[in-house]
Amino acid sequence: MTTSASRSGQSGPLNIRRKSASITPGDVTTLATVDHDFAFAEAAVGDVASVSFNTKPVAGLLVGAPYIAVAGHVRIPFTNVTAGTLSQIAIVANVSVQK
Repeated sequence: MTTSASRSGQSGPLNIRRKSASITPGDVTTLATVDHDFAFAEAAVGDVASVSFNTKPVAGLLVGAPYIAVAGHVRIPFTNVTAGTLSQIAIVANVSVQK
C-alpha cells in the first residue's frame, strides 16, 4: 500500500509503504539485544522506518528504533532488560517505510 501526502514547506509527495508479517524474535538473554531482520523489498538505506505490533511484547523486552541496515530489510532490535532469558513468541509487526 502506498500513501501520498504533502510535506509542509517542501515540494513533492511523501511516500509511505506499509507491510505486516508475523515475526518470532525468539530467546533474548539477560541484557542482550537481538536484531530481527524484516524483509521489506522497497526499503533502502536512508529511508525512515517505524514499527508497531498487534500486541505488546513480553514484559521486560524493549523494542528499539527500527532502521535499514541493508537494502530490502528493516532491522528491528529487541533488548532484554531483565535478569533472565525472555522468549518472545510470534508477534505481528506492522512496518512502515517513508521515502
